[in-house]
Amino acid sequence: MKNFFQKFLQKKFRRIPGFSLIEILVAIVVSGIVLSAVMTSYVSLTQTSRKIDLSRQLQREMNFAMIRIGDRIRSHPIDFLDKKCKNSASKLCLKNLTIEFSDGNLWFENQPLFSEIFAVENATFALTPSTDPGSFGKTQPRVKIILEVGSAEKNHVKIPPLLLQTTISSRTYQ
Repeated sequence: MKNFFQKFLQKKFRRIPGFSLIEILVAIVVSGIVLSAVMTSYVSLTQTSRKIDLSRQLQREMNFAMIRIGDRIRSHPIDFLDKKCKNSASKLCLKNLTIEFSDGNLWFENQPLFSEIFAVENATFALTPSTDPGSFGKTQPRVKIILEVGSAEKNHVKIPPLLLQTTISSRTYQ
């Protein structure tokens, strides 16, 4: 009888090929860890790529803005005598043209210079000499421009602001 039970139990609980529950759980945990590491790397890479693209676009827009402003300053005389438009740290008055910093952008010919994904945090115009150079002789007027531009608040990707400073001489004397 003992032999019968042993044979019965051996037939009943015969080793069936396959994985045990513990082996399956270990495989799921290990694959979950690997998958989470891969996803973290992917998300990090995607965010870094967006930041680089945004930084490149900001550099292109700042370069375009400086070229455009520089061309206008070189070709238009600085208006020292206009009573309606006063030169200040946030406003530059040229003949028939005003460049002004307001509402988080630089306004040029009544249009914003930067796209809405960027915000001008600071723009300063320093005019030398500050009064009409005609009274001092033929002094060439210079404009020192300091721009600080970063990503706008509505952007999901934040980049540090870029600071640019240049000095442009006006070629036109009045």
